[in-house]
Amino acid sequence: MLSRLLHMGANKRLARAAENIGELEPLRSRITEIESSLQARAEAELVLLRRLTDCRVRLELTRQRLNDATAQVAYHERSLEPERERADSAERRLADMTSGRARLHGDLEREHALRVLAEQTVDKQQAQAAEIEERLRGITEGLERAVSTLSKRLAARRDANEKVIPLVTQLADGVRLLGERASPPSAPVREDQHLRFCATKAGYELSVAEGPPPRANTVVDCPEHGPEVVLKLGRSPLPADDRRCAYLLPVLEAAA
Repeated sequence: MLSRLLHMGANKRLARAAENIGELEPLRSRITEIESSLQARAEAELVLLRRLTDCRVRLELTRQRLNDATAQVAYHERSLEPERERADSAERRLADMTSGRARLHGDLEREHALRVLAEQTVDKQQAQAAEIEERLRGITEGLERAVSTLSKRLAARRDANEKVIPLVTQLADGVRLLGERASPPSAPVREDQHLRFCATKAGYELSVAEGPPPRANTVVDCPEHGPEVVLKLGRSPLPADDRRCAYLLPVLEAAA
């Protein structure tokens, strides 16, 4: 009886256990699904962790590369500093050259203006020179005509002088001879003074000059009549005069 009760109690417990197991069967499948889901999530998390690790490694590599690039940029900047300074210097020189070019352009414009003004002045001067040349041509022609007329007059005057001078000379010699005959023997010829017998426009003039008489065929300067040539040297035409007399003719008449 006892065993039967025990067996019945065991069967009941087994039945309840079977019922519990039947109730737990959906939970088991659910647990299995949860475990699968958790395993898949763990696998996904592992993949994500691996990806995160790769990203961290890549980020670190990128950071290192960025640092290296920054260092290279700094190095290149330091290397480019002289080039930058040279570029700045070149820009300053270019600015100076541009300024100098502007000044040169201004100078060229001023020179061009001055050249135009100079050309205008030269044209005016050339016109004035042409006018002056024309006037000079007229004056020259007038002077040539006047010189020709004067030469003719001088030639006529010279011919008249050539006719008169022998007569004057003869007259002077006659006067001198008369003086020698009328006066006692004369003293030696004086050298402190001499006489000058000049032919002038108004006639003939006898003057006294200091110093010894000039030699024949020489030119003397007469303050009253200008340069005259000595035709000959003779005795004084004045009576009892021991001075020498130079007979003079104007240079122009002598040359004609």
